[in-house]
Amino acid sequence: MLSVIILADKSINPFYGQYLRIIIILLIDQI
Repeated sequence: MLSVIILADKSINPFYGQYLRIIIILLIDQI
């Protein structure tokens, strides 16, 4: 799961990567 976040952060522009990472962290926090 973390590797997916890291890959997304590197492949897409950094700002969108950070935004996506925050969303995933929030989703994990809710579970």
